[in-house]
This record gives sequence, structure tokens and C-alpha cells, in this order.
Amino acid sequence: MPKENENLLAKHGGYKNTRTWQLADLIYDITMRFCDKFVDPRSRTHDQMVQAARSGAQNLQEGSMDSGTSKKIELKLTGTAKGSLAELQRDYQKFLSSKNLPEWTPDHPALCRFKKRRCDSLEDFRLWVAEEVKRVREETGRLESKHTDLHGRGNTDLHGRGNTDLHGLTRTCEDADGAGCGAEGAGRGAEGAGCGPGGAGHGTGGVERPRKDSSFSSDVRVSPCKSLSSSKSVSSFRPLSLQELTSVVAANGALSLLNLCVYLVKRQMEAQAKAFEEEGGFTERLYRIRSEKRENK
Repeated sequence: MPKENENLLAKHGGYKNTRTWQLADLIYDITMRFCDKFVDPRSRTHDQMVQAARSGAQNLQEGSMDSGTSKKIELKLTGTAKGSLAELQRDYQKFLSSKNLPEWTPDHPALCRFKKRRCDSLEDFRLWVAEEVKRVREETGRLESKHTDLHGRGNTDLHGRGNTDLHGLTRTCEDADGAGCGAEGAGRGAEGAGCGPGGAGHGTGGVERPRKDSSFSSDVRVSPCKSLSSSKSVSSFRPLSLQELTSVVAANGALSLLNLCVYLVKRQMEAQAKAFEEEGGFTERLYRIRSEKRENK
């Protein structure tokens, strides 16, 4: 039986109000700037990363618009978006591993501060990157002034074994400004305070900040970093240039957003599948409404 006041065209569009599309669109903006700055523009990887990021946001948008006439297409395009975002995740991970740069764990202090910040724009993300780079350099400078030989006897703690958040080997989120990590390893809390299950994401109530150049390079001018690696081997630490340090922070921030976005898109697909099972698609709705019209003649 048709539902009361059932419309032939189901509600559709409204993708700009969904947390999944908002995250995917932010990831697209970040990835374009990241690739322009840190990936060889002549390489295939550059184009693949940008296209994967675009595909994530674009397919979520198209699926939302097409849902009025085809739940099947909506579900298919949402799945395509999820696949593109997962592909982009792998590209960021390969970028770090190919350059022997660290991929942070979800409880890394810098990521905990990132989740607490709830970035919802490219400018917020850029400012976070600049602040983390500055934080690392200031901490490194204090350690260097106190210890003339970082690898000398008695100085093993300088490599992240409890006394600094430079490397994040043992410290947890609770050590980082009291920020929590949220759920599913990607979390940023719930209902606008973070990103756990429920799709609240970063929130959109962040404080508006003045616009600056939207590149990842900050105004910070600092010396090379001694280490930002999460490796357990002291011998594996090597100096990082300012560009490498910036790319580490930006890539790990993007991965954190991707972890959340992929998780939320997966939940969105599950909700779409359930709705299709319970309500059917456009063809079934068309049949119900047409049958009702005939009976009422």
C-alpha cells in the first residue's frame, strides 16, 4: 500500500548538509594543495591522488542528486566514493613510507590536538600544520640547548620515551592538552565535538580565523628537525628538513580526516541499503502511486 502523501520523487540532494560530503570536499582541497607542494607534478601519483580526492566528493554529490529517481545508483555511487577515498588513503601512506617518513598512530599527541581543534576549512588545517611544525621546532630547540649530544649516554629519553611529544612513541591523547581521541581510531568525539560513530565529525562551529595564503608552508622559519619518527630504533632517526617536517604533519592530518570520512561513508551505505530494503526503489514507488491513482478513479 502506498504511504500517505507519498511523492513520486523521493527527497534528494542536500548533500552539502551531510558530514560525509563536507569531509570529502575538505580532503579534496587539502589534497590539491598537498600534491602541488610535495608531489612531483609530472608524476602519475600527483594526478591519481587529485583525481581520487575529487572522485570521493563528486560521487557523493552525484549519488545524492540521483537518489530521487534511483536508490540503486545512489548506493552504487556512494560505494564508488568510498573506494576512491580508500585509494587516496593508501596513496598518502605510500607517500610517507616511500620517503621513510613516519605515519602516526591515532593517539599521537599532534593528532589528538588536531581532533580537538575540529578543523572544518582549508585555512583551519593550514594553521594547525603551521602550529605543529612550530611546536616541534621549539621543543627540539629546547632539547638541543640543554643537551649538546642527543645520542650520548643518559639521553635516550630524548627520542620520545616519555619526556616529550616530539615523537609520540609512548604518550597518549590524555597527555596532549587533555584532548581525547574518540571512537574507531579516527574519532573526534560526537555531536560536533569530534568524529566518533554518529557522523558528527569535526563540527562546523569553529572560530573564524583571518585568511592567509592557503599553502601548507607557514611563516615559521626554523632549523632542520632531528626527529619526528615513530620508529622504536634510535639509530633510525635522521634529520628532517622543514619541507619534510611540514609534509609529515600535513599527510598525517589528511589521513586522520580520511579515516573518519571512510568510516562515515561506510555507515551511510549501510543506512542506504537498509532504506532500500524497507521502502524499495523508484520503480516500486512508481507502481504504488500509479496503482493508487487507478483505484481512486
